[in-house]
Amino acid sequence: LRNKAFVAPFGDGKYHFSGFAEFTSDYNTQKAMNIDNDRADALIKVAKEIFPDMKVDSVHVGYRPLSPDDTPLVGPTKLSNVFLNTGGGSKGWSQGPGSGQLLADIILGSDTKIDAAPYSP
Repeated sequence: LRNKAFVAPFGDGKYHFSGFAEFTSDYNTQKAMNIDNDRADALIKVAKEIFPDMKVDSVHVGYRPLSPDDTPLVGPTKLSNVFLNTGGGSKGWSQGPGSGQLLADIILGSDTKIDAAPYSP
């Protein structure tokens, strides 16, 4: 698991750790939103190997839509006035502000700070 855990700094000495994903075509929403304590404990163990004095503030479960190549999908769709900002997977929280800014620039017709083409849905 250590090679598959992801950590993102949140400032003020806080970090967000993530490390599991479900790949299935038979997705069970009810099951997915319950915390799997074995998985949480495994991730906390890895986190404490990196930050031994770490205090756990909270454990949560959330959807992490993942594109096939783990690149976020940001931009307009074929449907009028429908835009996407999804597919960031394990890096969604840390990349969210940047992809949100990119999408806002696209919607407003502003110049984007980066090339938006690689993220086009």
